[in-house]
Amino acid sequence: MQKTIGGGEKPGCADRGETRRTIISDLTSIIVQVRRSIALIESEIASEAVPDEEFSDDIVVLDDLTPGYARARAVLQQCDAGLRAALGVLEEPVTPGEVQPGSIAANGPPPVSLTAST
Repeated sequence: MQKTIGGGEKPGCADRGETRRTIISDLTSIIVQVRRSIALIESEIASEAVPDEEFSDDIVVLDDLTPGYARARAVLQQCDAGLRAALGVLEEPVTPGEVQPGSIAANGPPPVSLTAST
């Protein structure tokens, strides 16, 4: 615990550990939600790839949803990577002012692309 010159504790210092744990917990929950969304999108893409037997031969179904799903999946995958990087930064002990090589603080956040990745 840090002390001020007068011998008292710095305001809010005792709560920093709890705040850090709360942030880590929140990030973990968000990562789980993002991964669930990715799984749902992948499931939808897979189900669209299987043709329905209900349609007759004279009906053509235009697939306009898959490209949007693919772009959303790519963005969510990058979001997942960024959230995991943020979580990693919070979980590693770092001396104040020290920047870890390869960290978001050193390299900035990963770029987000709206084009589909295959």
